[in-house]
Amino acid sequence: MTLTDNSGDFIIKHNGKKHNVAKFLKFHPGGSNTLKYFKDGDITDQLIQTHHSPSAYELLKDYKVSDDNPREFVRDEGDIEHLVDWNKPMFWQVGSLGPRYREWVLAPVDRKLRLFHSDFIERLTRTPVFPDNSPLLITLHFGLHGLHHKVPFDDGRLLFPPVPAGILMYLGYSLVNSLFIPTWCAPLVLAGVITGYVTYDLIHFYLHYGSPKEGSYLYGMKRYHNQHHFAHYESGFGISSKFWDHVFGTLIVLRKLTRTLR
Repeated sequence: MTLTDNSGDFIIKHNGKKHNVAKFLKFHPGGSNTLKYFKDGDITDQLIQTHHSPSAYELLKDYKVSDDNPREFVRDEGDIEHLVDWNKPMFWQVGSLGPRYREWVLAPVDRKLRLFHSDFIERLTRTPVFPDNSPLLITLHFGLHGLHHKVPFDDGRLLFPPVPAGILMYLGYSLVNSLFIPTWCAPLVLAGVITGYVTYDLIHFYLHYGSPKEGSYLYGMKRYHNQHHFAHYESGFGISSKFWDHVFGTLIVLRKLTRTLR
């Protein structure tokens, strides 16, 4: 694999081998500034001293480059990634990994993953992290959630508007009532959904405008939500609980403060 864009190179050495980690700088958990002092240097001893995880060493293998071309990425023959063919859809390959699946799936790589041959099915399996350049998708994203991130202190834009909420609730209720549950049970389900969502939305409002007592549960959630808004936009989605962030690996770890947030 050869890097063809115009990004700058960032060469480091590990065990005498060159690695171009330019693409990784913005993803490094310690920040890009942590690595800037090691450009063109050897990080072998540093990785040992800082007790980097096995995953870090596996990921580093994906940035190994040839000695002659710092943008030609190469993998050592016989390593774990040769158990699969990355030029083919992956969905039908992983089952054959057998007992080596856990070892393989816990060895991260920096590359795009394709699951299916069909372009149509492949598109259905992808989650766009941003609505690309489509005016329709951009407008839809902005109307549903983007505006809240753009103007987080506009109290009129904090809660989901009643009219579109009512329309979505009616459509969802009609679908559930006609397909999934008995008619007599549908109002009970609707009441539960409305109660749960209104509670969630009120907690959300309080996290923005309330002043929870220091050390309280909502005090921690207020700090947590602020991190989602102003630092870690693609993590920390929990409002009333961090449970699903644990499940989906989007948890934000908060540092202990030297002073109280007010």
